[in-house]
Amino acid sequence: MVSKINKKWNHRFNQLKRFFEKQGHSNLSARYKRNKSLGTWVVRQRVIKNTLSEEQVDKLDSLEFVWEPRTNSWNQNYEKLVEYFEINGNTNVPVNFRSDIPFGRWVQKQRRIKNSLSESRLKQLDSLNFIWDGNSFIWQNNFSALEDYMLKNKSTPSYKTNLKLYNWLNQQKRKLLNGKLTMIQTNQLENLIPAFKN
Repeated sequence: MVSKINKKWNHRFNQLKRFFEKQGHSNLSARYKRNKSLGTWVVRQRVIKNTLSEEQVDKLDSLEFVWEPRTNSWNQNYEKLVEYFEINGNTNVPVNFRSDIPFGRWVQKQRRIKNSLSESRLKQLDSLNFIWDGNSFIWQNNFSALEDYMLKNKSTPSYKTNLKLYNWLNQQKRKLLNGKLTMIQTNQLENLIPAFKN
């Protein structure tokens, strides 16, 4: 005979199973609007996992139940980062990445929380040459483009020959006047353009 508690558990499990069959996942939050009690039940199963029977755990696992949603979410975003790296050759995902804004924000967050990331997560990110300072990366890319331009053309860019680099170089001159360039950036520009400070 099935106890009242087991009957209730099986009822919720069957609701979750139907959800899984329609949606392809069982990762509900307590804020699931269509059935808050089911969302709350899912969250509760994570909390009481150690008191569930082996059969109940197996049933939930058959629905690809996510026992640790934060870890799962981090791993999913990391996989997206690997894919982005393979396509773009870097990890400088824009904060407002058009095709996946939450992913762009996740990348930005990793930079902010670097000091609190676990050693294994740091190693995973570093294995992709993770760009911890997106602004420096962009600056260095622009500087490299300027170097290439000057090698080919033997002069600095003008607004007619390369408007983007011309504007970037003028922006660096303004930053120098306002004390916003680092010493390294200033030295790089002076080594490339001896009259940079003038």
